[in-house]
Amino acid sequence: SVFECDGVPLIIETGDLPNEPGSSARASVMGRNISTYIQYENGYTLSSRGGGSAFLNDGTEIKKFPGDGGHGHMQNFIDCVRSRNQNDLVTEIEEGHVSTMICNLANNAHRLGRPDSVGEIRNMVGEVPVAAEAFDRLPAQLGRLGVDLDAQPLKVGGWYDFDPKTERIIGGDMMDVANGMLTEAYRSPFVVPDRV
Repeated sequence: SVFECDGVPLIIETGDLPNEPGSSARASVMGRNISTYIQYENGYTLSSRGGGSAFLNDGTEIKKFPGDGGHGHMQNFIDCVRSRNQNDLVTEIEEGHVSTMICNLANNAHRLGRPDSVGEIRNMVGEVPVAAEAFDRLPAQLGRLGVDLDAQPLKVGGWYDFDPKTERIIGGDMMDVANGMLTEAYRSPFVVPDRV
């Protein structure tokens, strides 16, 4: 997924597929599995739930960050629901909401997307070099797994303009349908009110 945040590209790449049929080894980016890669002007950060490091562009490690491996993440949520004590939270609710909103926007764009050829999708993302590099890994990995992308094409979603203040899509393909997907249809009596 490609986002642009105040002119800065944000790429979300999920590649939790095996490297080849029958293998338990997963694809990696810059030698890491399930990682976050952030490129800065003079360096980059690689991290995951297990920790990470900051590097200069020449690869010199300049700082290490501890991680929690994701252990206790769900349990913390359940414990806080039971205790009703916000101070027990590992992460603020709003921070979790904002980070999942980006994933929800990407999922919605995918759901509303259309099948297209690898070449056409590559042309779309080619304007953002980091996105093109990330995209090129996908057909290569799917090819190693024997997926025929002519018979089973990839889907490409549309571009949307999103207002983070109102949390609404304010422009783009199928805007009204996409906005309708930003929440769920709740089943009574388990209804979350519009304003909490």
